[in-house]
Amino acid sequence: MKAFLAELKRRRVYRVAIVYAAVAFVIWQAAEIAVPALRLPEWALTLIVLLTIAGFPIALVLAWAFDITPGGVKATEPGNNAIAMIAGVVVLALAVAAAWLALHDRGSAPAPEAKSIAVLPFANMSADPDNEYFSDGITDDIILHLSKVAELEVISRTSVMRYKDTDLSARQIGEQLSVASVLEGGVQRVGERVRINAQLIDARTDRHIWAEQYDRQLTDIFAIQSDVAQQIAAALEATLTADETERIGKAPTENLEAYDLYLRGRHFWSQRGEGLRRGLQYFQQALEKDPNYARAHAGVADCYSLLGFYLYLPPHEAGCARGAGDRSGARRGTHVAGFRQAILRLGCARSSCGVPASPRTQPQLASGTPLVLVGPIGLGSLRRCHRPCPTCRGNRPPVGL
Repeated sequence: MKAFLAELKRRRVYRVAIVYAAVAFVIWQAAEIAVPALRLPEWALTLIVLLTIAGFPIALVLAWAFDITPGGVKATEPGNNAIAMIAGVVVLALAVAAAWLALHDRGSAPAPEAKSIAVLPFANMSADPDNEYFSDGITDDIILHLSKVAELEVISRTSVMRYKDTDLSARQIGEQLSVASVLEGGVQRVGERVRINAQLIDARTDRHIWAEQYDRQLTDIFAIQSDVAQQIAAALEATLTADETERIGKAPTENLEAYDLYLRGRHFWSQRGEGLRRGLQYFQQALEKDPNYARAHAGVADCYSLLGFYLYLPPHEAGCARGAGDRSGARRGTHVAGFRQAILRLGCARSSCGVPASPRTQPQLASGTPLVLVGPIGLGSLRRCHRPCPTCRGNRPPVGL
């Protein structure tokens, strides 16, 4: 055994194994950040992991057979032939076994929670393609309502929107998102009437769990959304508390025009870029219809936060941005509102002062845990605004939140 271990050391197999494992770990960590940031498909991360695992035995075999010298890559000088053969076979067998175990463990994913659900983007069944914003808005609101039920595990909007107009089956989507059920449907809006079809499907068997069609006046849109959420919770055997039932049944506004403008604003907000400006205009128009519409105030704050974060916000608008965040927080009174205000003020600070993120400017949750922000701030130095900041007069003091 000592001769075997000595042969491994002489051929630098240990060193290669340690270096390879360290580099693979760094690659995995970088890929875990880069794949979502670049909006690559989820299988890209799996592919990277599989390739690095598959390369491990190859690296060990090459380390056994070759050596890097000042004169270049050369075959390793043979030692005791019997020991060399035995050691080579053992190294190869161990490497293959390790790779197989890693792949096997990764492939045997745990079964999804029975009360987990993904709400797929509802199809726009209207004759007018411009009604896409309305169907997307219905999807967002149903996700929001279901997220209020503590017993349900709901996949985020960001994860499900890539399945818009997909040809994948519910079973395939369920496997990719690790959920037990999938909700799909369509929205048709004609004048002052709206028709919504909804189907809850068991992603493991492709069997329908629940289905319903709503054909009502547009004024009943909030009642429809509330009923869909409660029916799904009942179908998945999730128990609603009195508080959850009240929150789901509460209409966000009594003004349907304001609601329609809000949905248009969210549609453009999600497009980023110039869509942020158009979204901001729609949110502000919604507030003209209903000054107490909390979601519209939050939309204004969200627009300002991204406009500031991506350095689109001129310094003289920073005051308006902070005001929007304060009004949103006053009407919502939640930790989410506090989060919005923190991000918003960081965006304002970046736009008006060019202050890079630091521990003193980094927003924190109520628990004191700092938030890690991923964005252009990490990709290059911040440019300063052409106009001096009237607050800091061109200096760069720490900005408190």
